[in-house]
Amino acid sequence: MSEPEWDGCDPAELERLTVQLCRIDSVNGQPGEAGVVAALGRYLEDRDGGSRLGIHIVDSAGDRLGRPNLLAHLPGTGGDAVVLLGHVDTVGTEDYGAVRPLALDPVALTERVAAGAMGPDLAKLAASGNWLFGRGVLDMKSGLAVAAGVLLAQARSQAPGPHLIFLACADEEASSLGARTLGPWLGRYLAERHLRLAGVIKTDFTASIRPGQHRRIYTGSVGKLLLGVSVFGLPSHAGEPEAGLDPNRVLAEITGRLTYRIALADEAPDGERAPVVVTLAQSDHKRRYDVQTALSAHALYNLLQVHTAPVERLERMVREIRELVGSLAEPLAGLSQGWPLPVFSWPELWAVADPAAQASVRRLAARLAGGPPHTVARRLVEHLVGRLVRTPTVVVYLAAPPIPRVRSSAGLRARLRGIEAEGRPIEALGHFPFISDLSFMVASADGAAAGADAYLPQLAGRHLPEPDLPAGDVLLAGPCGDGAHRRDERVERGYTFSVLPGLIQSLIERLSGDPS
Repeated sequence: MSEPEWDGCDPAELERLTVQLCRIDSVNGQPGEAGVVAALGRYLEDRDGGSRLGIHIVDSAGDRLGRPNLLAHLPGTGGDAVVLLGHVDTVGTEDYGAVRPLALDPVALTERVAAGAMGPDLAKLAASGNWLFGRGVLDMKSGLAVAAGVLLAQARSQAPGPHLIFLACADEEASSLGARTLGPWLGRYLAERHLRLAGVIKTDFTASIRPGQHRRIYTGSVGKLLLGVSVFGLPSHAGEPEAGLDPNRVLAEITGRLTYRIALADEAPDGERAPVVVTLAQSDHKRRYDVQTALSAHALYNLLQVHTAPVERLERMVREIRELVGSLAEPLAGLSQGWPLPVFSWPELWAVADPAAQASVRRLAARLAGGPPHTVARRLVEHLVGRLVRTPTVVVYLAAPPIPRVRSSAGLRARLRGIEAEGRPIEALGHFPFISDLSFMVASADGAAAGADAYLPQLAGRHLPEPDLPAGDVLLAGPCGDGAHRRDERVERGYTFSVLPGLIQSLIERLSGDPS
């Protein structure tokens, strides 16, 4: 007798589930995140005719909102487990303007776009029948639907294969509290069942569609460092600016030195390059307008990682800033009190603090615990500078815990050669260039954070605990479309609902060592 075969997914059913999930308002931080988790759980239970799925609800650790996450386990043969990963939250809908009431209804919105609500070019796409518009339809509720469909199709087929585990996480668009919880939780779950994690497939969107572009998957996910820089100046009357030092002037120079410079973008030996450094926030301390210059100014910079160890990248940024500030001595030499301007990294500032100052920082950190990490970090820097320094100063620090870089093994990348979809080769790229929940599911490619975490003021001389995460390969293979986080967000229906499920099944086989 022949082995039972995987019989695929019904594209129309996947699209219906996508629309159902999109109609749940799950903007990050809203109750609808729990609503999507509940809807997915009910969907899987209703369609799991053989009652083979084990479904668990896991609350996000340290989450004030109590947002849950879903784990659905389909038992397999052997000791390998493959995880299908997705997130349930979206960004907001404010950018939709006049059509905002339809932003969460892909069917109605697509009809309105076809009628010209977003201009003639998008009207042609919508009228073609191959595109579905709406918030979350690409990022990433169609990916959730496809993952759920693959899980159920495998359950129906009863074909031999690895254990499949579907995870649907809360809070990916903000702090990844769901994935930060489920990564260690999954490690314990697998260990209790004597299972080996063969790999994780995130079914998030993979690329915008461009003419002649190959379909693509990614074999890793970038890491991220949120670099904080605080400049403490010397306030003066605007009528005699030479008597002080405007921190905005110095910070503007630092921003110009760090951002949009290809030379400062992280690069791997194989030529893969991370996106350039950009500013995510920049402001001074002033709460109201007056004619006094600011006391301090602060900026946050986005540093994405594809190769360099985090501590080495931070040390490079400190050198760049120190060199830049040194070069300002001549143009700012006319200032009577604002020079020289020392540059401290947080570890250097902490090292010169006396025990009383260090203790006061720890007390403040305890009071601020649970607040936004970048705000807590800035407050702690301000506090310590206020105790130690009486002259203008620059401090460089980490404004949030590092997001780890993850990358698949060379063995898996070799097994991906020749994989196709729609009769065309799939392009297997390196690191997914957007941060993702994959970073919290397997052990990091960069190893321990020791060294880099010394730059995080909240730790005040301590280290981040090492999460108990399993080792495993990671892939990102999901819907194709365009406009993620934009009002024209849309998913390509043909590829996403008809082709992608079979591609994911092929990737499951390769992860589990069975490239049949």
